[in-house]
Parts: sequence; structure tokens; C-alpha cells
Amino acid sequence: MEVHGKRTFGYDDGVFTRLQDFLLKFMVQYL
Repeated sequence: MEVHGKRTFGYDDGVFTRLQDFLLKFMVQYL
């Protein structure tokens, strides 16, 4: 799943922003 595909998903910016933030925090913890 690409993070750059914002408009492709069709989610609201707020929802996608929260999802992206969650993924970033998750990835940072396990890198």
C-alpha cells in the first residue's frame, strides 16, 4: 500500500491523516 495514493483511496483527509500517522508511529517503533 502506497502512502502517496491519497486521492486513490477516497478516504477523508482527516481519516487518512490519522491512518498515516498511526502507520508512521507503528513503523518507527519496529524499524
